[in-house]
Amino acid sequence: MRLLVLTHSALDGPGLLGPWSTAGGYRLDLRRADAESTLPDPRDYAALIVLGSVESVRNNAIEWIRRERRIAEAAIDHDVPVLGICFGGQLLAQALGGQISACDPPEVGWRVIESTDPATVPSGPWMVWHTEQFTVPADGQEIARTGACPQAFVHGPHMGLQFHPEVTAKLLRSWVSEADGRGALADSERRALLAGRDGIPDIASPQRSGHLFTAFASRAGLTPLTPD
Repeated sequence: MRLLVLTHSALDGPGLLGPWSTAGGYRLDLRRADAESTLPDPRDYAALIVLGSVESVRNNAIEWIRRERRIAEAAIDHDVPVLGICFGGQLLAQALGGQISACDPPEVGWRVIESTDPATVPSGPWMVWHTEQFTVPADGQEIARTGACPQAFVHGPHMGLQFHPEVTAKLLRSWVSEADGRGALADSERRALLAGRDGIPDIASPQRSGHLFTAFASRAGLTPLTPD
């Protein structure tokens, strides 16, 4: 069972989605949405997963964002389940009619979120790192939030997340290094990210993330799995 995964930089990867998909018998087809001139038809896959990006989904001057939005809309129109993570969650919300706006101040660090559906989204802690936020689309259901904004919604077979359940220590360090190179990270934000990941046992839990991915798979009508 193939899952189409759209990434947006050389630093991106599936992270904890990798071992979860291997254990469940899924095959991830990783594609660089920002670098490939053509992308596969989502109808050829069991689900579409859209990962994060430093870009804004509102930036219509970037051609690959417009192209990726069309792919998300095509998946929705043809009942291909979509899992959107951070940028991907915002893209999914936008494709479903939700609104995207600035998150002021940005949310950066590890958060325990308020989950109204812990069977789908455990309360965490989860890593959040975003400067924009989504509204829950009409007919969608918010299932998690922080004091700043919604963190998760479901809409039919689709799920949009503002946080990063896929993150690993390796991914996080590469993202922090890249953000430092752009001068885009304050010292307090860097400490909140790295101290949180390295200083608190079990803060990035493969079991917790696997539980969430399995809940999406069940909602999407894929083969039900039991996380390790």
